[in-house]
Amino acid sequence: MANISSAIGTLQFEGEWNKSFFDKFIKTFNKYLDDQAGDYYIKISNENFENLEAYINGCGRWSFDNNLSLLNRWVHDYQVKQSKEESIAEWNDLLKEMEAQCLAINLYYCDEESGMELLVEIEGSLTPLQKDNEMILQWSICNEEYYSYNRNNLVALKLYDNVDFELSIEELKDDLYQKFGLIFQNDENKKGTKLTFHQQSQIEKSFNEQPFACESEEIFNELSFLPETI
Repeated sequence: MANISSAIGTLQFEGEWNKSFFDKFIKTFNKYLDDQAGDYYIKISNENFENLEAYINGCGRWSFDNNLSLLNRWVHDYQVKQSKEESIAEWNDLLKEMEAQCLAINLYYCDEESGMELLVEIEGSLTPLQKDNEMILQWSICNEEYYSYNRNNLVALKLYDNVDFELSIEELKDDLYQKFGLIFQNDENKKGTKLTFHQQSQIEKSFNEQPFACESEEIFNELSFLPETI
């Protein structure tokens, strides 16, 4: 679906967490934030108390940062099997206990959204804070690094594996040969006209910049030299 970002990352729980409160926090967090806004959610999983670590993932509206900025509102709007007032009270009690024990959470995640070609690594923190007579879990960004939105970076950041993409480089090579009689410089298994180094570089660049192309034609249409070589 358009405009939905996909994020994965890790949590590092800072401070003297005991097992009971560690489990309580994760259970309460997921109760309110796992799939509470239609297509958008935040979920903690694969928690490891010994290392005070956990896995986090979710889908955001344009970006996962929006989820983290709105998470307190999501909690306050939660009215499944309990009233809004009960939701706010439970959240406040959880965060008061977190504040009293001087606890915090560091968050490291990668986020991608194809519509805006957003690809970013973000490091931030979640800390309890009293605001307007209520407790909130404050999200603060400490560092962010943006990347070009392409296949190589999506794989390098471990958001996708090459097998996740519909079109492979081998399929592209086969179509290039079948349609135009052209082969890559290092292809010794086919008898055809070898691409120049510049042409091959253009194809590889277009292939990399269109990670979700479904057919080779989507790549070929970006290459002005192809009609001249038919």
